[in-house]
Amino acid sequence: MVILPHPDDLINMKKVLLLFLLILSFTFVFVSCSGNIDSSDDESTVIQTDTNSETKDDYSDPELDDSSSPSESGHETTAPAPFPKTDSDVAYEVSPSIEGIVGEMGDGYIGGSKTNGDSSGQEVTIEPGQLTSSVLYDHDKYDSFLKLLSSGQTEEENGAFYEYQKLHNLTLNRITLHLNSPNLKVSLLDDDGNALWTSVSDKNGTCYLFTKELSDTYSVKVSNDYIDGIVFTVSDGHNISTGFTRQSKNKLQLMFVIDTTGSMMDELSYLKSEISDVISKVSNNGQIDVSLSLLFYRDAGDEYVTLFEDFTDDIQKMQSFISKQSAAGGGDFEEAIQEAMKVALDASWDDTDVTKILIHVADAPSHSKDVASWFESVKSFSEKGIRIVTVASSGIDRLTEFLYRAECIQTNGYYGFLTNHSGIGGDHLDPTIDEELPVEYLNDMLVRIINGIFSGEMAEPSPIQTSQIQEVQNQGDTEPVPSID
Repeated sequence: MVILPHPDDLINMKKVLLLFLLILSFTFVFVSCSGNIDSSDDESTVIQTDTNSETKDDYSDPELDDSSSPSESGHETTAPAPFPKTDSDVAYEVSPSIEGIVGEMGDGYIGGSKTNGDSSGQEVTIEPGQLTSSVLYDHDKYDSFLKLLSSGQTEEENGAFYEYQKLHNLTLNRITLHLNSPNLKVSLLDDDGNALWTSVSDKNGTCYLFTKELSDTYSVKVSNDYIDGIVFTVSDGHNISTGFTRQSKNKLQLMFVIDTTGSMMDELSYLKSEISDVISKVSNNGQIDVSLSLLFYRDAGDEYVTLFEDFTDDIQKMQSFISKQSAAGGGDFEEAIQEAMKVALDASWDDTDVTKILIHVADAPSHSKDVASWFESVKSFSEKGIRIVTVASSGIDRLTEFLYRAECIQTNGYYGFLTNHSGIGGDHLDPTIDEELPVEYLNDMLVRIINGIFSGEMAEPSPIQTSQIQEVQNQGDTEPVPSID
């Protein structure tokens, strides 16, 4: 005889079983989540994907823990190969005309969510030759640049250059002189014989001085580290024959000054790869004796304000120093550029017969109160013959563009900037010019500019093939770049 349970007992047994299964499910979910949290702490990533941050410097740093290598984490992904380089169907940076930009003040911070790298968040092996760039030498188009100073610059018109003039009241009235020798120090003198501005003639004997007031004639003194000087009365565009010449030493002092605040995170890993490649190519040129210095900077209140290694010929040591750097801190738009430039100025720069280049990689200006200090250092760079080349990164605004261009102009340097063609990082601001510029890979552009400054013979750029850029960009969220015939 089989005794069946009472119906009420069956209901109670079902409730107990259901409760047991519910508890078991919650326990499984809890254990799984805990495992994911623990494992994520052990991964060292190079590219942070999908940060979704709209505050410029509010980023956490995915590179702070570099204790594990790609092979240890087991999540190594090879980045896309760089675009093929051909001579046809090249890309150009199409920039807004001056007429279209004067009367407007900047775009503010451009960006928002900055995503790049592998969408799974896995570690990415980054090869050089991916970031795209253009470069502008304002001294070749100086009349166009001066137009920005004279159009719409009242407070009511609020022209593109008005805010710059409020912050930095140093004139860009230029005096061009041509000397019979490179590496000669040329000083613009006041009525009492005091130097107002000093520059060093480049490999072609050209130098640029800047004056508060333009005049028909100027008094200048030409000297170097070994000759006291000869005073000449000159006019703009004057040719000066001094009777003595200087030969350049076969030595290059190359310093990189790099912003490592949080807003640089979208591109810093790529920049490190490109810069390392540039250093390798320049230092492996058997015809140049290269000495390298590195300076990283953030802002007041960060983990550090400046992190500096003075000039050395130990390239491997400096490559290792670069690889350890990461982006963090900042908190606001402006950074401590003025402090970085003071440190850079006090580095062990050689005499005037050595080629000296400072490459400034950043995406923000200094704080308004520190602009004057920043440009006092720029004036001293000019006196030492140190030429500034910028790499303006994603997120700069119109004011930052002009400040960066000004530091290049005043040191006879080059305004380089990243472009959107690579599809890497946030939006990049087109410069305020009325011409089309060829787009180059950043590493190629920097090597070309460095070699050109060193030799005095600037090679033509090697533009990137437009169709290859379009093919890569069409696979992502970036709008394709229009072809220019």
